[in-house]
Amino acid sequence: MAKKNPARTQATRQKIMDCYWSLLEKTSESRVTATQVVQVAGINRSTFYEYFDSAEAVREAIEHDVLAYLEAQIAQLLSKSNGEEVVIQTALQILQEKGRYIAFLYGNGGSSTFTERAKNQIMLLLAGTLGTSDPLDAYRFEFVAAGVLAA
Repeated sequence: MAKKNPARTQATRQKIMDCYWSLLEKTSESRVTATQVVQVAGINRSTFYEYFDSAEAVREAIEHDVLAYLEAQIAQLLSKSNGEEVVIQTALQILQEKGRYIAFLYGNGGSSTFTERAKNQIMLLLAGTLGTSDPLDAYRFEFVAAGVLAA
């Protein structure tokens, strides 16, 4: 059996995710089917199921990628220095790179699970980087996390 090309595998996975996302944006519906994705992507149904179990799994993969990006960006910027300026820079960079995804996933078409996971992830990164010396820090971190997501 021939070995799979990792670059091609990643490109196919990304193509499926991009097609799912374009359908989601065009229809403004939270429900996109695997059949729709297969048609738009121009792939076989078996190819779709080689990468994802369902259309919902594609959405979960997009959410996971956005959350991983959020974590990486926040961790990188917070490691450089402490302070409010870093949080503002982080929010702007996140919006520039993934704003369209976050706006949808956090808005009417999104899920409360994504919102809660994103908020908790940001709060954990803030706590890990800035420390928690004051009992009110948890509330401050929640405020900052909500601000990053709402921006």
